[in-house]
Amino acid sequence: GPLPQIDVSGGWRERAEVWSRELLLFYRTHPRILEVPSSGLPAGPRQLLWFDRGLAALEDTRLTEGEKASSVLLLAMYSRTQAALGTDLVRAAQLAKEAGGEPRPWSQVLTRLIDPERYPAVSRAVGAGVFDAPGGEEDIDDEFDFGLQRVLDGIEALDKSRRPPEYTPPPESSADSPGYPSG
Repeated sequence: GPLPQIDVSGGWRERAEVWSRELLLFYRTHPRILEVPSSGLPAGPRQLLWFDRGLAALEDTRLTEGEKASSVLLLAMYSRTQAALGTDLVRAAQLAKEAGGEPRPWSQVLTRLIDPERYPAVSRAVGAGVFDAPGGEEDIDDEFDFGLQRVLDGIEALDKSRRPPEYTPPPESSADSPGYPSG
């Protein structure tokens, strides 16, 4: 498939975000690829080109080369998993319609299945309406955006931990003091 055109003028975070979104789009437009199990590191020519573009997106971070590779694999698997989830949800909705029904909201399913005493945290989430959303494409994109920003936040925290702390000059001494400690 086509490789992402990443604007090199942006910062690493913007480039990594564009790369991840392009990969998600690639998987969505080629869902059969999702049926092939991941069996290791990228090895095919196209996979290596995508991997190379992902590494290039992180080139101005202070991550080690190993951390960059791990970060790209994390972003790639996140994009792949989100594309697979979206594909599965579309398939489930199609199967429900073919059977003459509509897919049930997950909150309804959970309400019938869970015992609030055994699953108190899930019960609270259901009660808060977390799973009431219709689950359309917009919701899937919102979920992707939320998760992608959290992954990028983690990479950014690692990058910042590699940068030296900002230098703060000592306070200026008063005109009366020659700058030597008193005593």
